[in-house]
Amino acid sequence: MNPSGQPERHLSIEPNDSTWELREAQLRTLLDAAAEGLYGLDLEGRCTFANRACAQMLGYEGERELLGKNMHDLIHYAKADGSPFASHVCPILRAYRHGEQVHVDNDVFWKKGGESFPVEYWSYPICSTEGLVVGAVVTFIDISERLAHNRAEERVRRELEHRLRVSYEELGRTQNRLNLALEYGNVGLWDWDLTTNDVYYSPTFKSQLGYTQDDSWAAFGDWEAHLHPDDHDAAVQRVKDYFADPTRPYISKFRLQCRDGSYKWILSQGKAHFDAQGRPVRMIGVHIDITQQEEYDKKLEQLNNELSDTVKELKRANEELRQFAYVASHDLQTPLRSITGFAQLLAEDCLSDADDVAADYLRRIIRSAARMQRLIHDLLQLSRIDSRPRTSSPVDLGEVVSGVLHMLGDQIAQEQAVIDVSPLPTILGDATQMEQLFQNLLVNAINYRSSQRRLSVRVWYEMDGEHCRVHVRDNGIGIAPEYHEQVFEAFRRLHREAERPGTGIGLAICRKIAERHGGRIELESEPDRGSTFTVVLPKELVVSNA
Repeated sequence: MNPSGQPERHLSIEPNDSTWELREAQLRTLLDAAAEGLYGLDLEGRCTFANRACAQMLGYEGERELLGKNMHDLIHYAKADGSPFASHVCPILRAYRHGEQVHVDNDVFWKKGGESFPVEYWSYPICSTEGLVVGAVVTFIDISERLAHNRAEERVRRELEHRLRVSYEELGRTQNRLNLALEYGNVGLWDWDLTTNDVYYSPTFKSQLGYTQDDSWAAFGDWEAHLHPDDHDAAVQRVKDYFADPTRPYISKFRLQCRDGSYKWILSQGKAHFDAQGRPVRMIGVHIDITQQEEYDKKLEQLNNELSDTVKELKRANEELRQFAYVASHDLQTPLRSITGFAQLLAEDCLSDADDVAADYLRRIIRSAARMQRLIHDLLQLSRIDSRPRTSSPVDLGEVVSGVLHMLGDQIAQEQAVIDVSPLPTILGDATQMEQLFQNLLVNAINYRSSQRRLSVRVWYEMDGEHCRVHVRDNGIGIAPEYHEQVFEAFRRLHREAERPGTGIGLAICRKIAERHGGRIELESEPDRGSTFTVVLPKELVVSNA
């Protein structure tokens, strides 16, 4: 509108123009060529013209169906929600009612079939040559695709916002978890910007050295200045070596000075990022306090050294003891044989003439000497187990046990014992030692038989996972559980010599032989319910099963 109240933009109509028909035809062609919908209104709101696009978008076969119709009542009678749209508030009609231009970017028009579609429209007043408003012209476009595109964009935008929000939330949670892990794990974090030489040191990094979060640590030089003098050059060189060859991971161990002047051992690990020219621009890593571990390692090394020295000393002492036992036992046999021989000669020559006291003394001397010979024999056998060279040849345990039974034949017959031997395997081992082992076990069964029943012994084996288990079971007097470990100790006896013969070394020899073959010996027994000795050997020793 101009200052005088007249519209500045208008369409002029010259009804008396002699070239009206030509211009009307040109205008019609122009209007029908437009993609936008166009229609005109008189002062009563009736359609004065409409182009082809207008009719098509509104669902009419041609523009003639629109001419003379009240366009508000025809296409703009309701809002998008279906509620009535009163004509007196219709923005389109303000063009000719108030002579003003109108633009609405999102409204609805209603088609002939009764369905609505979204539109953007412009309404302009039409003025005569005298400047009077005589109607309006309306231009509109279907914005369905635009709104669909806008809705799609909105969905994408909301989805992106949602994903971004979720990512930020997850990033925050991850950061919190990382901070908690670093804090509870006592792991410091450092982030070195090599372009500025600035370094971020995490609060845990600082607290490991006794500093607070507010203490000034912000540059590479702060780290370098706190290195132990003995570690400085090697630690700095390790960083340079990594930059020169980043294929080798950066792992460095050094000591850093704490706030109180003490030093802590630190394990540092990191990874650098390089620019296109291969220059390091950033390096991030962790900082772990390993002082306690270093102290443990140092103490462990000291203990290992002490243990190694102790083992050497024990080996030396054991070897000396073995040599002493062997020499002493060997040297004792000569005078012992003399004592036994002279005692026997004296008994043969004088026993008939000696009184009862002298005769008893001679018998005691002979019995003690015989027992001493057995003890020395067993002691020599025990000392020779470790000194004997290790041999590993096939040993048929069935033949070994058969040979032992043959040697013990008189004792077995005297006791009328029942010996049941099942087929036994062939193993890799020392045949002599295996013979000693089973001889001692069978002699033990004979010596500790029960007077209440006939002696019965069973020998068999079974494969049990990773082991071969050879069992020797008797029905003798049995052994109380509290003595199961003691019976394998050398010289440990549960009965007096007068009650049960033996030297107290036999089972110790059995255990030592089993251990020398990589195994062990087990015992199951209760008083008056017999005993089961089980020789447990590694499965790898078994050459063939019975």
